[in-house]
Amino acid sequence: MLSPHPVVQWNSPPPWFRVVVDVLLELLLILFIFPIQLVTRTKILAHPGSYSARAFRRF
Repeated sequence: MLSPHPVVQWNSPPPWFRVVVDVLLELLLILFIFPIQLVTRTKILAHPGSYSARAFRRF
């Protein structure tokens, strides 16, 4: 049988572990969402006739 020590460590990770995971998730969100917003903004700027100013302000 496995000792319960690693199970306890797995259920309660150190506090810095959550900080690292949060930072990584934030970086992933920024890396994925920012280019998409940038592309949509440039598309709206390139074709102002097909999009309204309100749609541009939403982004």
